[in-house]
Amino acid sequence: SRLRGRVKPSTGSLALPGAPAAPTLGRMTLLSAILPRWHFREIHKTTIAASAERVWAAIREVTPREIRLFALLTGLRSLPARLLGRAPERSGLGGQPLLATALRSGFLLLAEEPQRELVLGTIGQFWRPLGGKPLVLERPEQFANFTSPGFAKAAMGFHLENPGESGALRLVTETRIRATSRRALWKFAAYWMLVRPGSALIRRGWLAAIKRRAEAACCLRPWAHGPRAHAAISPPPRRSLREARSRLPPARSAGRAGQAVQG
Repeated sequence: SRLRGRVKPSTGSLALPGAPAAPTLGRMTLLSAILPRWHFREIHKTTIAASAERVWAAIREVTPREIRLFALLTGLRSLPARLLGRAPERSGLGGQPLLATALRSGFLLLAEEPQRELVLGTIGQFWRPLGGKPLVLERPEQFANFTSPGFAKAAMGFHLENPGESGALRLVTETRIRATSRRALWKFAAYWMLVRPGSALIRRGWLAAIKRRAEAACCLRPWAHGPRAHAAISPPPRRSLREARSRLPPARSAGRAGQAVQG
């Protein structure tokens, strides 16, 4: 498969307000049911040589430290707020799982089918200099029924599927954004032009971190626990020539033919 060993990015889409969403995958997804109409969309995917259980665990356990450039890119996004002297809290940049941090920072788990798909959602004015404080959502119905003008609804999902006979699984992440008014649409469009490259890098790095963690779990020592649980099994130590010879049985005395050759 061409996707094996790397993350494949895809282009996003911009549509007019109210335009129907094209189907993302071959079958209906939870994300399509939650946000069937969108104005912006971004899709990235990779293949992972691990079981669905390990991939799903990696999705929930990956930390920001495992995602290359995460701290730099999120720091650049908060630069306008810092210039105004109102820098937001830099939560989630440590060792806590990124998914759990997102759920504590304004995202809501909208739907989940374990080992197949999960969808997070948030509503806010993301184009504002301080990032726009997201609305507090307590139930998925609040996300689905929200129509107040001047906001953008963002939903992000991970979808796991089997690509074919190779045995590897394909992990897809898709982000959809829908503005609730035309004014909000054009504000978000300007904002998206600036942040989309960094957003794509974060998502590709996120997938790569999930892939590394899930595939590394296939090579763990079964007795390993704690911080070193992700170390690969080390090869057996190589013995020196002298040590190898010492393990051989005593040599028998050479025959006459051998003595002749030696002497």
